[in-house]
Amino acid sequence: MQNKDILFTAGCSWAEGGELGGHEFPHGNRDKDRASALVSKELNLVDVNIGASGHSHDSVIHDTLNYAVKNKNNSDKILMNIWLTSPERWLLYFQETEIEFSVGRMAIESEVGNGRKTYLDGIFPNEHGKEWSKQEERAFGEFVKLWYSYFHDLRFYLNRYFKDIIMLHSTLEHLGYQHIFCNSFWSPNFTLGQPFMESRNIVGYEYDDFEYYHLMKKSVNKNNLLFGTIERTLLDYLWEKWNFEKSDYENYDTDKLSSFFDNETNHYSKTAPNSKNYFLCEGGHPSELGHEIIAEKIIDKFRNQ
Repeated sequence: MQNKDILFTAGCSWAEGGELGGHEFPHGNRDKDRASALVSKELNLVDVNIGASGHSHDSVIHDTLNYAVKNKNNSDKILMNIWLTSPERWLLYFQETEIEFSVGRMAIESEVGNGRKTYLDGIFPNEHGKEWSKQEERAFGEFVKLWYSYFHDLRFYLNRYFKDIIMLHSTLEHLGYQHIFCNSFWSPNFTLGQPFMESRNIVGYEYDDFEYYHLMKKSVNKNNLLFGTIERTLLDYLWEKWNFEKSDYENYDTDKLSSFFDNETNHYSKTAPNSKNYFLCEGGHPSELGHEIIAEKIIDKFRNQ
């Protein structure tokens, strides 16, 4: 875009390009196939993408805020694209260790995930290589169970979520950044084949039940939301597009994709007609096609702001 040099993107694995190129390192052409790279190429910008798998809502807000403040003297040269993640993911400090905490995923993955023995092993890898003592494992495991049983409540998550969006939007506006928020996949009531496990025990609430949601609607310009509303997610969009356009892909060569989503088994399959989505990978992240579709939407939004 004219007079712009950088596209900054923050988020979780959705922004990072999770599953592109497969689950193992190296990830093939992930840096070239994800939406931020496609947008940057089309708009002739440098792609600065700090999305990371498992990133919490707190991390997305903190990282974006830090980047914005550090680069405020060049705000007129930077486009900001914030891919919001689950508000149920938050930063937790356990003694001296910072944890990207997601109680739903921890509880479930400790039960069924690939032979994992504890609540800590392999869920959110520790960058500092901390080894957990048996006492720490037991203590943290008990905390997870207590939180999940008694404190896992949308009122805790969403009041923070909406306040953070208001705060970050106001800050970016004040500093002069052109910016867009998009909701990657999270909503109070999962629909459209949602494969993620978070929120399985949270029911009975809608966005309208929260005062800060209404304040956010008044405070955040619709033009700064990819779909004009926080309720509509990128996941919703990809399922809607697929259901409308899937007949166009009957003869599509799926070898061009890292994998695709099977709505019945949630595993890679070429033998399940009418139950797959080429816009999503087998684990539910956008595929190469999905990132192309998202990139087109983001480009159009920035050009028409």
